[in-house]
Parts: sequence; C-alpha cells; structure tokens
Amino acid sequence: MQKFSPAELAVLFANIEVDDEIDLAASLPGRVDFACSVGTRRACYYMALQLLNTYVDIPAFRRLVATIIAQRAADADQIAAYRKARTCFKHMRFCCANFDARHRYPQHLNAIIVTQGRLQDAIINRQKARIVLLGSQLWLMLSPVSCYFLRQRLAAYRPGSDKRYYRRLNRENGRLAQFLTREPLAGTGEELHSLRKIISRRVALNDALRSLRPSAGLDAVSLYLASLNGMLGDVHDDLIKWDAAGTIDYKRHVFTLPPAIADRLKIFSNSQIRYSPPPAKTD
Repeated sequence: MQKFSPAELAVLFANIEVDDEIDLAASLPGRVDFACSVGTRRACYYMALQLLNTYVDIPAFRRLVATIIAQRAADADQIAAYRKARTCFKHMRFCCANFDARHRYPQHLNAIIVTQGRLQDAIINRQKARIVLLGSQLWLMLSPVSCYFLRQRLAAYRPGSDKRYYRRLNRENGRLAQFLTREPLAGTGEELHSLRKIISRRVALNDALRSLRPSAGLDAVSLYLASLNGMLGDVHDDLIKWDAAGTIDYKRHVFTLPPAIADRLKIFSNSQIRYSPPPAKTD
C-alpha cells in the first residue's frame, strides 16, 4: 500500500475541511485537467485510508461517544473532535464510491456515517433521548470486532477500468442535468439530500486530486462546489430541524430551492467542466 507523509495527509485534511464552507464569490474556471489514471485513483484511495487510520483513533472516538451519551450533550471541544473524525470517515466513503472498481462503500462504513450524522443533528437540536439512542448504536458499531472487519474490507481495494470510472461520473452528471429540468426546481428532503450527495462526491474527488497534483483550476472547482455543498447543507439542516419540530415531513414535503442555489447548480451543469478520459494518443 502506498504511504504518504504527515505533510501530505495534512494537505488532504485541510482540503476536505472546506467541504461545505460558503464563498459566494467562488467561480468556476475554464479548462481543467481532470484526467485520473488507474495509478492516480489508487493513490487517492490509499491516501484516504491512511488519513482515516492516522487521524481517527477508534478507541478514543468510542470513548468520546460514550461521554456524549453520559452527558446527553457535547461541548465545543467534543463537537470539534467528533466532526474531525466524521470528516475522515466521510472522505473514505466518498473515495470508495469514486475510486474503487465497485463504486460503492461497505455497508458498515455507511451505517457508521449515517448514524454519526443523525447523532450530530440530535446534539445540535438538543434531543437528549435521541442522543442516548443514537449514541448507543454508534458505540456498538465501533466495537473492536466490527472495526477489524471494516478495516479488512477497506484494505481490499480493487482498481477498475477507465471506461467504467468515467461512465459513472458522466452518469451522475446526467442525473444532475435531469433534476435541473424541473420547474420549479424543487424536491423532497430525501431528493435534495441525494442531489447534495452527488455534489459532495464531486468535491471529495476534486479534493483528492488537488492533494496529489495541486493546481489553481482544481482549487477553484473544489471551492465552487464546496460553497454549493454548504448552501445545500444549510437547506438540509433547516429541513431536519423543521421535521424534528413537526412542521414538515422530510420525506413528503416538497421544498423549492432558493435561486442562489438553483443558479449555481445550473452554472455547474452547463459549464465546460467535464470528466472525460484523455484523448487517445495517435501516431
């Protein structure tokens, strides 16, 4: 397995930390090199795995979860440590989806991240009973046996073909374009969350690439999509809060996206930012 230096891991973590920071001045560049060879995809994947193994001490994180359960709350330092670990877990999941030939992630990894998200929402909304319930579920998911098998699965990386890799990215582009045909641009909480996951995966892909080969173009695309991701995240947080208060039904209520988000989605979908294999060399 390829090894990366502490400095390289620090660059990756700094990149993914801005995953949802909003910069309304961020704009897309023109032509950017998104070519991603088999070797580059392998490096992106193993860099994410090393980041997870280095930055997340599972026993310590499990103790943190136990403390949150006991307190039925979390202070600022505990929330910061919690989010740091969740950031690394999420980037690993994105890299499983983006770079492994199976283009899917282990169900146990997904269950951990989903439960982390729900627990985080419960902490923010001060839902003490849910903190105890979800925290207990997460604590069990992080057992030594479960994490041993998860690590074994994550270490079993499978390289895939260029054709399959680019086909998947362009299929996601098509899903985004299809969503943008709606008038007005609206969806249920679940539909908007699915839309955000496409953007999140693309941010993670760009962040992995720019960690390996820094460029102003890759930085600009990541910052633009991170801003869009943050705006979608704010919408999602509101929907979760309103659902918890009984004001809306997250799975049924149709919410129209604000123009600022809709416009940015359309700009990205209509841009010349394309993920395609490099042209074949000719003699």
